[in-house]
Amino acid sequence: RYFKFDIAPDDLKEALALFHKWEFQGLNLTVPHKTFVLEYIDPVVAVVQDTGAANTLKPTTSGWEGYNTDGDGLRHALKDRSVMINGADIILLGAGGAARSAAVECLLQQCASLRIQNRTLSTTDTLISHLKKLTAYTTTELMPFDPEEKTLPENSIVINATSLGLKAGDDSPIDLEKIPHPKFVFDMIYNPPLTPLLRQAVEIKCPYANGLSMLV
Repeated sequence: RYFKFDIAPDDLKEALALFHKWEFQGLNLTVPHKTFVLEYIDPVVAVVQDTGAANTLKPTTSGWEGYNTDGDGLRHALKDRSVMINGADIILLGAGGAARSAAVECLLQQCASLRIQNRTLSTTDTLISHLKKLTAYTTTELMPFDPEEKTLPENSIVINATSLGLKAGDDSPIDLEKIPHPKFVFDMIYNPPLTPLLRQAVEIKCPYANGLSMLV
């Protein structure tokens, strides 16, 4: 059986202990727990350490070990639409746990360039500095996203890893008109199925997908 729980961040440590006591066979985590949970688990795979986030936990005799499937989910979701990350220019919106996973996956797949936008510039700079320390990923051009950049590449893949679009009345995280001929728009949000970002993609006749296939 699969259960859903609403756990406050301050209660996460206690909740993990209870889930372990009740012999849950695994846990999935969503925002904001993906980053908070690292304090309480064993990050057994490198991608968890690289991303600083875990979305899947497996029990051990004494606690939990962490994994991250977000990057694989993103890659497969794009591949389902015949969109390949390798060699592509990527514009990534967000710098939280899901965005970190997306960024590492894009680098693993050797995208040509990765531009990252977040509301807080210092958070963007911190993420880019972290990514640059991952020495295996030295071939990709990394930088903050600047919509006024004169040399923005055409045919970029736009990935929304923010929560903007979840709530009624949310603005779009970006104006697609500022991006020259985007190739594909992917929004990790799946409910609602058509976010403000994806509605604009429809308007400009740009191929798009929401996050349902990534979730699956």
